[in-house]
Amino acid sequence: MSGDDNESTDDPPTLVAPKFGAGSAYQGERGDPEWIPMRTDEGSSIRRRRMSVNRDSVVPEASWGDLAPGARVMFLLKNKNEVPSLFTEMCELTQNGAAEEWKETARWVKFEEDVEEGGNRWSKPHVATLSLHALFQLRSCILHGLVLIDIEAPTLPDLTDIVLSELKKADQLDDAGLDGVRHVLSLRHVHQYEQAKRDGSANGSNQGGFLNAVRSISDIGRSFSHGRNLQKQAKDGGAETDESAQTSPKKSMGAQLQLPTVGSVPKDITREGSHTDVNKGNTHFLKKLPPGVEATSVLVGEVDFLSHHITVFARLKTAQILGDLTEVPVPTRFVFILLGPRGHGSQFKEMGRAISTLMADEIFHDVAYKATNRSDLLDGVDEFLDQVTVLPPGEWDPKIRICPPTVIPSQQKRIETAKDLMMLEKGVLLKKPIDDDEPEEHGVDPTLKKTGKFCGGLIADIKRKLPWYASDFTDALNMQCVATFCFMYFALLAPIVTFGGLLEEATHQRMAAMENLFSEATHQRMAAMENLFSGAICGTLYHLFSGQPLTVIGSTGPVLVFETILYDLCMAFDFDYLSFRTWVYLWTALILFVMVFTDASALVSYITRFTEECFATLIAVIFIYEAIMKWFKIKDSLEVITYTPPGYSVGDGQCNCITSNATTEEIHKIAHRRHLDHLLPPGNATIDYSKLPLSHCKTLLGSLEGDACYIMYDKWFMSFILMIGTFFIALVLKKSRNSCYFNSRVRQFASDFAVMLAISIMTGIDMLAGINTPKLNVPSTFRPTYSGRGWFIPPFNGNPIWSAPVAIIPALLACVVR
Repeated sequence: MSGDDNESTDDPPTLVAPKFGAGSAYQGERGDPEWIPMRTDEGSSIRRRRMSVNRDSVVPEASWGDLAPGARVMFLLKNKNEVPSLFTEMCELTQNGAAEEWKETARWVKFEEDVEEGGNRWSKPHVATLSLHALFQLRSCILHGLVLIDIEAPTLPDLTDIVLSELKKADQLDDAGLDGVRHVLSLRHVHQYEQAKRDGSANGSNQGGFLNAVRSISDIGRSFSHGRNLQKQAKDGGAETDESAQTSPKKSMGAQLQLPTVGSVPKDITREGSHTDVNKGNTHFLKKLPPGVEATSVLVGEVDFLSHHITVFARLKTAQILGDLTEVPVPTRFVFILLGPRGHGSQFKEMGRAISTLMADEIFHDVAYKATNRSDLLDGVDEFLDQVTVLPPGEWDPKIRICPPTVIPSQQKRIETAKDLMMLEKGVLLKKPIDDDEPEEHGVDPTLKKTGKFCGGLIADIKRKLPWYASDFTDALNMQCVATFCFMYFALLAPIVTFGGLLEEATHQRMAAMENLFSEATHQRMAAMENLFSGAICGTLYHLFSGQPLTVIGSTGPVLVFETILYDLCMAFDFDYLSFRTWVYLWTALILFVMVFTDASALVSYITRFTEECFATLIAVIFIYEAIMKWFKIKDSLEVITYTPPGYSVGDGQCNCITSNATTEEIHKIAHRRHLDHLLPPGNATIDYSKLPLSHCKTLLGSLEGDACYIMYDKWFMSFILMIGTFFIALVLKKSRNSCYFNSRVRQFASDFAVMLAISIMTGIDMLAGINTPKLNVPSTFRPTYSGRGWFIPPFNGNPIWSAPVAIIPALLACVVR
């Protein structure tokens, strides 16, 4: 876009530039240009001011000019001071009969809004599309025009005097020109809301007035160009609102809709120099602006008394209410004036749109507030040009308005692009520092770095966590955390009870399979109560001191496999299972302590994401598989009744359980595994199948005989309904957050408590149905699963002494599984 040194600058001129005298304030610039072409003859292009991204050597302060504009802008904005939001209004000098006046034609908060053709309504907010030529002309105007930083101007006449005085010093205007500019700047300002009211009053009850009223209704809930820029708040006292200030319509508007008018203006604004009462501004639109907002006034026009254009960019040291300069009664901070000879009106308008769009830009907005000289403003323009996207003229119609995005894109990328280049600190050029808030890649977590000191990682973790430890408890006191608590309750209780039952079957089944071991099995079995107790102790200690309260702990699929292998090992060596298991987990605890003391946890960084996903998938598959298998097992415990359908008289109407061909030993094994020992006679006595309940006949290897045997499938089908219903209700409620039903608070609540609501609803349905579906077997008293065994497990209980050191081998495997 900008040429090299050998580029030609003989392009056709677009605007006539002022000629500066020898004593002007602009001496020392790149030259005294006579024209303002698209290519500026600064002698240094944007491209040649760039430097290598990888440059990390020490650079003296004299090399400041070699930095890219984006880097210089970031250094200017390195202080995180909050600046007010800006409302920008552009007015054009127009002819109204014999008189001239400033007429509002566009405004910006975050996006552009234009006065539609006909002048009676605003357009929808849209993304501003600018001419690249206008941007370069604007940059040249800032380079060679008048730039006033932090001037004291409490009133509009005072501002006019300062501007004219500086223009005279710069030898840009003669006495006649000064008088003409003074007259133009003192002309009346007509704003769009005033024009709409005047048109509505003139039309009375006609269609135009009615449409204006309808338009006002639609504007009540409309968002006017709100974006991230609106969230900026001034730290030192925002503008307060006067709730009592209200305006009323002066006269009836016939059949038009009567809408309430609201007056809400800042209390602490300066009213000096106002041409009108501040309460007469567009107070309806003022309510849509963020607190503490300030204004930028852009004035562009063509006049007869100038032979060249003049440009003024002024920033007031203290924002002031400058009369009717803007449509909303807010303090004005920036004023941009562009006046020139006739015949260039369209170019002036495009340059006005360009500076207005720049003032609405998040980065340049901050630059304008923090700039200390002309060069800072030019750096802001150059940084904006670096990010501009140019569209080919023949492939897109500029009249097409681009709607604002649903989500305002973050400008962080622009900031990071400049930070990637370099960072200036105390005059030394350094590489970009690591941001703690940036997401770390897998394995780059600083908590997994080896310190090389005894307990170094543990001490570092404590130092990192200690400042936030108390807030971890206080921050949890909100409704969304309550939903998480409820979800975690079920998420922790379900696997503990589920795997407790699986662990019971895994150990008890193998014990019962061993001859003459029924009594021993009674003293060694573990089930849900043991899992609940251990989960309560370990879970409380872990969540209180680990700094990870949302971690789901407890038995999982790999642990179940490990416990099964460990039990088989004990049976092979004739070890007492629970005593040997005690030594295994004592060694496991010791190994984990050693890993913590020696920073061996850094080895976790070598576990790939693929491995983590494999374990997560395995656990999920086990849960799904066990749920389906438990549903199928319900068929083995269905009730059987004697039932003869009406009108069916064939047969004897009997249903009996007949003897099985299986051995007594096999039947006892199955009865012990199914907790049906009370149905069988003790010892090896003959089993009388005719006395067994029909529901357990097939379970104990018997068979049903008779034409009146009727199996009740109600439990099986009801369990299926409960399972599928819980899943779909939880899924639907979870997705209701983005639905269009109810208000946002109801949808948020339903989404947060989706799982708990689903379980509660289906539990209620199960109770109302009255079908005896299987339930979780949660003990009613706090005691071991079997009364023959206490909570304390003997360390050996008959096991040899050498079994203690041998337990370290499975303990190593348990460390990996856990």
